[in-house]
Amino acid sequence: MNFTTGQRVTGHITNPVAGRVEFTGTVSDAYRTGGKDIVNVTCDDGQERSAIAENVVPEELHVTSILGGKNHLASGGSPAPFPLCGSASRNTRTRFRNTAAPIDCQECSGILARRATRLAREGA
Repeated sequence: MNFTTGQRVTGHITNPVAGRVEFTGTVSDAYRTGGKDIVNVTCDDGQERSAIAENVVPEELHVTSILGGKNHLASGGSPAPFPLCGSASRNTRTRFRNTAAPIDCQECSGILARRATRLAREGA
């Protein structure tokens, strides 16, 4: 179980009345009970939901300059928000912030396309 308190996630639960309920929110707790990993999520709609860990995935973070500009993939190896692509990271004095906005950087879009191609090739 790789969930930490405060981490942004998306997921779903199955409700007998409402059916499948999709949610996005912040992890408030993660624990193991009855042989299953459970994640408690404080959802963006104000509800607290508990879901099985397999039904919850970390939300992919993107970054943008604090001055505005394009949205980039976030570098996973950086403790501070920093872009993965070289086009945004050429000036290391630029500060970035996390955002959930869709990626509009051409270089980052190319990285995603190459990843999808590689994963499709490895999965086949």
